[in-house]
Amino acid sequence: MAAEITDQIADVSDADLAAVTRTLVSQPDVDTDDRDRFFGQVQTLVEDRARREWPGENDAGVSIFVRADYPRQAASALRGAKPSADMIGTNEPLMGRVFLLDRNASQGWSAELPSTDPGEIIEWLGALPFGGSQVILVYRNTLVMIERANGAQQGMTRREPIRAHPPPVTREGLFEALDDFHMTHVLTPQNCPEGLWRKGHAEAYHAGPTPEVSLQAQLRTFLIGRFRRQLRVEREITTEIGRIDIGLLIPPADSIGGLTYWGVVELKVVKSFRHPKKGGDPIKVGPLANARDVAKGVQQAYAFRKNRGCACAVLEIYDMRVDKKVDPREHEEVKRVLATCTPPPDMRLMPLFGSAQLARDAGYFPPP
Repeated sequence: MAAEITDQIADVSDADLAAVTRTLVSQPDVDTDDRDRFFGQVQTLVEDRARREWPGENDAGVSIFVRADYPRQAASALRGAKPSADMIGTNEPLMGRVFLLDRNASQGWSAELPSTDPGEIIEWLGALPFGGSQVILVYRNTLVMIERANGAQQGMTRREPIRAHPPPVTREGLFEALDDFHMTHVLTPQNCPEGLWRKGHAEAYHAGPTPEVSLQAQLRTFLIGRFRRQLRVEREITTEIGRIDIGLLIPPADSIGGLTYWGVVELKVVKSFRHPKKGGDPIKVGPLANARDVAKGVQQAYAFRKNRGCACAVLEIYDMRVDKKVDPREHEEVKRVLATCTPPPDMRLMPLFGSAQLARDAGYFPPP
């Protein structure tokens, strides 16, 4: 049996290690694709300026951020371009300018915009060599960020508010974030991650090949953006008692030590039809199978909170069933498990719809 190592790393103090660990809440999300990584870093930069009341800005109310694989090369198409770097640590003006930046939005080139009219900006960008790149438009007056992931002249792919005040890291603040994720990212097939619905069969409520995994990945990316610099968000965390779907870790209030668990979010999907493993027709899923999945989620959320000493444990149940009249949380299988959990985790049932029309018919109004 190998001896346990108790000595600290040579030439590295415990204080240095703790400091590095605490910075993890603000580092780029290296596990996401370049598009989400870029969006998150621009969001961090812009919200930092908003919270500091936009220091050094002029009257212009719009700025543009473009992700470029080779910023210097792309900047050759701009008149008067200059190098830009580390805007998060400076007061370099953002408004009235276009920035061509790397995927971390940390360095690149910038130039003055020829106009601050959104329509004219879109036309101008579309005519440039990088007009088909990911573009984020930032509107200071309305505190909104709009992404066009496939080029300036393509449709909007994401719309996020610029938060001048950080959201509260509380149970209620987490619920608000989960509610926003539900409405803007998964309510209908028009705004949901790939793999959630079977392509071309969402209106028939056929689940896709990876509904749980797709929801996990998209929710993690959303929560990172929501609580950036406040929480570290991880998924599929392996522990001695199982895997946590979404773990929320927080720096210590006294700046001593590393990250600790604040909350866990377990995800379950109840459905009418499961995707077949080897092709063929979708497989019907009955009430008992759905109830057992929910009951398992209750056990997991409760156990993980107890094991990790969390302040908050949530079971988020996404409802992909055709008929949503019966609440799976009221099934005897679920009630039996709940009786063994003190305190029980919060259980939330979030309906998903096979089309925007079906969502509207049910009283929901999905974003355009």
